[in-house]
Amino acid sequence: MMNRRLRERLTEAEILQIFVDVCEGVAYMHNSRPPLLHRDLKVENILQSSPTAFKLCDFGSATTVSNPPTNTQEIRALEADLNRHTTLQYRAPEMVDVHSKRPVNEKSDVWALGVLLYKLCYYTTPFEEHGPLAILNVQYRIPPYPIYSQDMNHLIGAFFVTFFTHQFDFRMGQIRCYANTVLRGQLFLNFLIMYTVFAVPSRNSHTTCQYRHHCYPMAIHKANTHFH
Repeated sequence: MMNRRLRERLTEAEILQIFVDVCEGVAYMHNSRPPLLHRDLKVENILQSSPTAFKLCDFGSATTVSNPPTNTQEIRALEADLNRHTTLQYRAPEMVDVHSKRPVNEKSDVWALGVLLYKLCYYTTPFEEHGPLAILNVQYRIPPYPIYSQDMNHLIGAFFVTFFTHQFDFRMGQIRCYANTVLRGQLFLNFLIMYTVFAVPSRNSHTTCQYRHHCYPMAIHKANTHFH
């Protein structure tokens, strides 16, 4: 679809339609028992099944959440695994710098969703120019063309609050806020993003967020109401 729209880029509504469907798939994976990570979210792994429906594909990189590495051998094994099963430009900081011993979990998929949203808007990835260092420093810019709403660009940025700070709760709140604003009342995406990203362990705990149990069914209901 993007190849057919090189001159007339995707509209904001079209982008959100694609993103909604991807978020629904990711939310389903994250809320499985045990939770599943896709680990290779990118535009090439989205199939268009109808003019208004899109499906997430290529689950060859999917895995369950594992403990962060604790020694050199585990770091090397994780690095080899990520090189084999993930795409550099979509990797979160903890996947780029495995020596940080940060957990690779659902939040890593959430970062990739931000890269995906940027790519749908601007046909390139946000850290393409400067590579891994730009990912670690969260350095990117918004291109002058095409022009999207400020809320859309704020929504993209909300996914990139660095994983090496303690701003996780702020980041989740920003995503909810901007998603709701961009959609202008279409709350189903707000729900989908909310339960995709909230149904993960908090940064300072190994427990599961209570939203997974109480609210995720509402997200699916909202999505089904829209799509069916």
